[in-house]
Amino acid sequence: TLANQPPQGVDFDWSPKAPKWSDTITFTPSAAIRDPDGDIRAATFRWAFGDGRALETRGPEAVRHLYEKGGEFTVTLTVVDAGGAEATKSYKITVSNQPPTGVDFTVAPEAPKWGEPVTFIPVRGVSDPDGDIGKAVFAWDFGDGNKTQTTGPQEVRHTYAKGGEYEVTLTVTDQGGASEKKAKKITVGWPAVSFTWRPEQPKTEETVTFTASPAPDTYGFRYRWDFGDGTVYPPAGQPPAATNVATHTYTLPETVMEKEFTVKLTVALGETLVGTAENKIKIVRIINKPPTVTALRMEPAMPKPGEEITFTATASDPDGDAIVEWQWDLGDGTTRSTTTGTTKHKYERAGAYTVKVRAKDAGSGTFSDWRSLSFYVGTQPIGVNVLDNPASTTCRIQIFTPAGATKVRITILDAAGRTVLPEKDVAGGTFTWDLKDREGRAVPNGLYLFFVTAEFQGQTIRSEVGRILVRR
Repeated sequence: TLANQPPQGVDFDWSPKAPKWSDTITFTPSAAIRDPDGDIRAATFRWAFGDGRALETRGPEAVRHLYEKGGEFTVTLTVVDAGGAEATKSYKITVSNQPPTGVDFTVAPEAPKWGEPVTFIPVRGVSDPDGDIGKAVFAWDFGDGNKTQTTGPQEVRHTYAKGGEYEVTLTVTDQGGASEKKAKKITVGWPAVSFTWRPEQPKTEETVTFTASPAPDTYGFRYRWDFGDGTVYPPAGQPPAATNVATHTYTLPETVMEKEFTVKLTVALGETLVGTAENKIKIVRIINKPPTVTALRMEPAMPKPGEEITFTATASDPDGDAIVEWQWDLGDGTTRSTTTGTTKHKYERAGAYTVKVRAKDAGSGTFSDWRSLSFYVGTQPIGVNVLDNPASTTCRIQIFTPAGATKVRITILDAAGRTVLPEKDVAGGTFTWDLKDREGRAVPNGLYLFFVTAEFQGQTIRSEVGRILVRR
C-alpha cells in the first residue's frame, strides 16, 4: 500500500502588496501547487486571514478579503488533497491605516459658567488621510463623568453641574480603527454671588430681610452671613444654612443717629467655596415723633355759668403709637391729666375762657403742642371779651356766636348813649376797633359802650353791653 503524499509547492501571493485598510486584497494561490498522487483541482483550499475570518474553495481559486482596519495579520493557506493530506503556507501582511489628523476643538463661551450650556466644536481642519472623516466616530469625554459621541464632526453641548477645572478630551476614530485625540483643560466658573435686602433703607429695631443669589435650587448651596455688628448666621459651630434668606435686626447706641455695617455673604457647595459678596448697609435710628392734637370740641357750644361742659379732644400719632396721657388747662386756673381725650368742667362766672389740651404718646414719651379753644360763658347767646382795655391805638374785641349765626354786627356808643359806630359788620371771631367814629375821626378819651347783634334761627340775638376805656 502506497502512502498519500501531501500537496507540494503550496504558496500564494496578494495584491496590492502594501494594502490600506480600505483596500480589497486579492489572494492568489501559486500556479505551482500540485498533488503528486491526485488531482489538485479536487483539493480543498482553506484561507485563514488572521482577523478571525476564514474562507475555503475547491481547487486553486483566487479569493478576496477586506480587513476594514489597519494592523498586522497572519494569512495562512492550507491545501488538503482528496486523501486528507495537507500542506500549509503563511505570510504576515501589514494593512496600513493612517489616523485622523488636525484633531482639535474650540469651546464657547471661552469662560463658561456653572449651569450654562457649553458648546464644543471640532475644528474644520480635522481630516482622515485615507478615509472619510464624515464616517469617523467623535467621542467626547467632558471630564465630569459624562460622555457622548457623534458620527462625523458635529458640535456637542454640555452643562456642568459644578464649577471647577475639567479636562475635556476629544477622540476621533476612523473607520479603520485608527484614532487621534486632543485634550484641553477648561475652567467652569461658579455663579456670581450677590445679595439684596429689604427694606432698602432700614431703621433700628426694624427687621431686615437678606436674600442671597444663587438660590439653593437642586444643587444644595449653603450660606453663611456676617451682619457686621458681631452677629453671624448660622451661629458659630453650626453648619451653614440651607436657605438663602436670612433676617436680622440692628440696634444703635443712644447717641448714634446712623451707622454703616459691612454685611458679608459666603456661599459654598459641600466643602467647595462658590464665592463671597459684601455690601455696606446704613442703619438709621428711628426718631419717634410726638402726636398731634387734631381737634378740640365742647358741648354745649354756648354754656351758661354753672353749666357742665364736656370737652373732647382727638389726636393722631405719626408712628401709630397709643396716646397714654392728656393734659388740660381749663383757663380758670384749673389743670388736670386724664387717660382719655374727654374731661368735664363748670365755670361759675361769666366771661371768656381759653381751654388748652396736649397729648403724650407711648413711643416718644413726649407731649404734643397745645391745642386751644376759646369760648364765652354767659347768660346771653352772644359773648364778648375786650382784649385791649384801656385802649390807646386800637381795641380788639373777641366775639362768640353760636354756630350758624349770621349778620354779626357791632354797635359802639359813647358814655352819653350817642352812636359812635353803628352796626359795623364783623367778619371772623375778633373785631378790631381803630378808635374812630363813623366819619373816620379819632374819638376822644373816655368811656365807650358796645353790644353785638346777630341773626340766629330766625331771631335777632344780642350780647351783654361791654365797656371800653379809651386813654391815649
